[in-house]
Amino acid sequence: MKLFKKVSAMMVSLLMALAMMVPVAAANPTITVKNIAADENVTLSYLKVVKQDKTTKTGWAFVDETVAQIFRDEYNKTDEKTDDQAVDQAILASLANSAAHSKALARLGNLSGFTGFTNNGERKTEVDGAGLYVVKVVDNSNKYTYNVMAAPINFEYANNPATLKNAELNVKRSETKLTKTVNDADGAVHNGQTVTYTINVKVPSIDPTKKNKLFKVTDALTGAEYKKNTVVVKLGDNEINIAPTFDDATNSFELDLSSLIDDTNSNAGKDVTITYNVLVTSENDKVRNTANVSRTGSENYSSDSVDLYEGAITLTKTNDYEKESDKKLLAGAGFNVLDKDGNVLKFVDKGNNTYVLAKDQTGVVTEVVTGANGQLVVKGLDKGEYQFKEVTAPDGYSINETNSSATLTISGDKATAEFTADTDMRDTEVGALPETGGIGTTIFTVGGCAIMVVAAALFFMNKKKHEK
Repeated sequence: MKLFKKVSAMMVSLLMALAMMVPVAAANPTITVKNIAADENVTLSYLKVVKQDKTTKTGWAFVDETVAQIFRDEYNKTDEKTDDQAVDQAILASLANSAAHSKALARLGNLSGFTGFTNNGERKTEVDGAGLYVVKVVDNSNKYTYNVMAAPINFEYANNPATLKNAELNVKRSETKLTKTVNDADGAVHNGQTVTYTINVKVPSIDPTKKNKLFKVTDALTGAEYKKNTVVVKLGDNEINIAPTFDDATNSFELDLSSLIDDTNSNAGKDVTITYNVLVTSENDKVRNTANVSRTGSENYSSDSVDLYEGAITLTKTNDYEKESDKKLLAGAGFNVLDKDGNVLKFVDKGNNTYVLAKDQTGVVTEVVTGANGQLVVKGLDKGEYQFKEVTAPDGYSINETNSSATLTISGDKATAEFTADTDMRDTEVGALPETGGIGTTIFTVGGCAIMVVAAALFFMNKKKHEK
């Protein structure tokens, strides 16, 4: 019995020792891509480009000739005097995150044979052993462009520890979106007003193998004129010295930002902010502004238009009538237009009794006049109350000393169209003068003669008195 217990104890010990000697399969290493939001509709995939090879000097080798040739091209390592294997080993021994490396990655990203991530939702996948992998992120909604990335798994140049280390990548993206805003929140403006526009766009990620990489912003404007010396361009928080080219014929400018694109896409995803001022000069009651991005490797994309609007007031001048049948539309009535502070506004006469608020002092008038239809229109106005003070009455009528008023308002919080108002004023007809030869004339004649008789009598009485 004692012998049995000893043998049993020995067997247990032996089994435990053997168990410790049996190799346990290690979990496959993983690649995880970080900084992609849950609502970004993306597909992730990978391709192994470098594998372990203990027969080589570095312990590594490219997976096939196509991959090897891409690296040879981009590292300028092709040498007819040296065999390809030696060239490849030199590249593998010196791989770094350089411009050549980025160009190679961009070309590798165009190869076929990529495998989808095993867990696309968690942006994570298992891969087969040590090596160098290329990872692609494709945006299914075409909202972003992502850099092709390199994921090393124990890729440490002939230093291969037994435990495989996972790879975690921080994605770089550029948003294919341009936004535009203006500092006038309600969208209501007046001629001569200065407003500030802001353009926001991100530096794109452009395939580093592309020649003459293009990244331009174009801006177009109607109803206003650029203040050309006010354009400021920032990369992040830092102002950069890039000036726009203006085209006066099309009232637009182009800003070439291609210098922000380098072979490593080091600025990809960074914010570019462009601000500038314009002077409102509209004659059609609307200011329209749009911006567009042109870039290599993607269709152009634009901002929504940013529209501003102005107001107009129509005044109608009539006689002071009681019945509609007695109504007369009066031409030739002249007015000063006053703002809420009592300032007399200045206008440019556009003809047909239509006047646009002057943006400066050139060719201006202060008196606006009604036409044959008894109306005048003043345009280019902002919201608020305006007064019409009559300074010239139509022929046969007296000036109305009471001002007419009109208030311009918008519907809702933001103007979406020209906003208008109407007002009117009535004048009293001047009384008719007495007719020639009538009773009025007789009265004046008799009165004048009486005065003359009295004056003559007083003269003779005074003369006799002195003669005595």
